[in-house]
Amino acid sequence: MKTFAFLALGAALLIAQDLHFDVASVKPSGPPPADRNQAFMRLMGGPGSNDPERLRYTRASMVQLLARSFLIQPDQIVGPDWVKTEDGPERFDITANLPANTTREQMGAMMLNLLKERFHFAWHGDKKDFDVYELVIAKEGSKMKAAEVPGTIPETPNGPLHINSGGDGFPILPPGSTMGEGAAANGNGSMFMSLQALTGFQIIVPGSGMPGMGFTRFTLRNITIKQLIGFAQRYVQSGHVVDHTGLTGTFDIKIAFGAGASRGDDANDPAPDIFNAFEKQLGLKIQKTKAPLDVIVVDRIDKIPTDN
Repeated sequence: MKTFAFLALGAALLIAQDLHFDVASVKPSGPPPADRNQAFMRLMGGPGSNDPERLRYTRASMVQLLARSFLIQPDQIVGPDWVKTEDGPERFDITANLPANTTREQMGAMMLNLLKERFHFAWHGDKKDFDVYELVIAKEGSKMKAAEVPGTIPETPNGPLHINSGGDGFPILPPGSTMGEGAAANGNGSMFMSLQALTGFQIIVPGSGMPGMGFTRFTLRNITIKQLIGFAQRYVQSGHVVDHTGLTGTFDIKIAFGAGASRGDDANDPAPDIFNAFEKQLGLKIQKTKAPLDVIVVDRIDKIPTDN
């Protein structure tokens, strides 16, 4: 029987190490703004961003805070209705300063300790069956290409970055050895992607949202399997994608697929979906199965935080 790892365990164990933000402010967001574009949760800063030592949440729901802290999906949170909803009136603004070189897992532990202090949050773990996708090596074997220059220093470009496409239509990344980056190109142009926030649990990739917009070619450089899982999550429309490839290291990848559309250059040649593309182009298979995953059961949590 295959084992599906406890995704929240890393962050949970770090709580015991007494990890805390240097400074943190928590307050209710107040009534929703008249501009609907300002009504959604925004996350700025933190590990993997241009501002790694300062974290800012605006209008975050409790389930969003918990899911991002435990590095799990929102449907793995069990608790009161107000905790589980992403569009309820209970929203919070959080600003926090992080020590230098804080990892994403450590940031999650700091947030959980903050919720414990300010909301009297208490929880326990349990199991629940979910539909999941597992990533395995296809029958023909992996076609993954090891990265030519493994990256070591996370970087994110400042401002727009113009990306050109080569003769094969795939975007050409500028020179460098950045860990985890890529670009996407389709009929709407090309867009740079920083993959630093891809953890395999939550995908946060500004500029990568081209699903549903036809045939797209991706060039990805120095990405880990964990980041590839995060990349796949968006396009299979499921947060429950787990790695059973056994592959390690970083990889340089070119992959092309469509979202139920045909290639722009040949209407009679249907574009592969992500499942076929992964299998034929990467030698990896995304297959559906059922498995017990860990859930976080909320035992106690207040609606209103204590004063800063």
